[in-house]
Amino acid sequence: MNNGGELRKAGKRRHDKEDTTTTITTDRLTHLPEPILYHILLLLSTKLAVQTSVLSRDWNRAWKHVPVLNLHKGSFYLAHKFDSFVSKVLSLRYDLKLHKVFYYGVDRSTPKGKGSRSLQVVDYALSHDVEELVVHWSARNESFSTPACSWPWLYRNFSAIFSDYCNTNIHKNEKRKKKTSNHLRTLDLHWINIDHGFATCSGFPMLTTLSLRRCPFNSWGLILTNFPCLKNLAITPTMGSRWGAR
Repeated sequence: MNNGGELRKAGKRRHDKEDTTTTITTDRLTHLPEPILYHILLLLSTKLAVQTSVLSRDWNRAWKHVPVLNLHKGSFYLAHKFDSFVSKVLSLRYDLKLHKVFYYGVDRSTPKGKGSRSLQVVDYALSHDVEELVVHWSARNESFSTPACSWPWLYRNFSAIFSDYCNTNIHKNEKRKKKTSNHLRTLDLHWINIDHGFATCSGFPMLTTLSLRRCPFNSWGLILTNFPCLKNLAITPTMGSRWGAR
């Protein structure tokens, strides 16, 4: 009888020890310090950051505070799924300032005539005081690994994406005013056609770093007089493009 009682007590002690271990493990995940939690989310793409909301109650809203958006179409098999995800992220995220926005996607029209998806993302980023903006526009036909200027439909015009920040798109009879972003410091564009809109873009007076990668230039060339604070300029031209800087 005594041996049976000792065995029951030993089994209970092991059970209590296992419960304690489980509780400690759960607490470490649930009560993770916010600085560490946000640092982890900063290392993830926005899609993975959103998926962490299922881990615990504290993680459920954590991604909405992250000051970085990394939206990449490569993690979605269907383009409309990516569009739907981007739209939900922009609508559910808290109204907080952004530090960096990276957008890599196919430019598709948004529902109800709200313009292109890239225009929507850019407007959201600049309205939330983003400091670094990367826009990598990709053609629908991914077989063109290095598009040339002979295929202009593969590019998106600068004036179409940044229409509200260009003087040429504001007519005298319109009531709306040209927008200005005093927070944008870095602008990195990939496969964006540098058209007449760039020459009149004066909406980024504090821009210090400009990168134009595989961006074709039309006869307007590259006019930089509208960026008084520009210090760093990186250009990777496409084959056959006519460009010059002044």
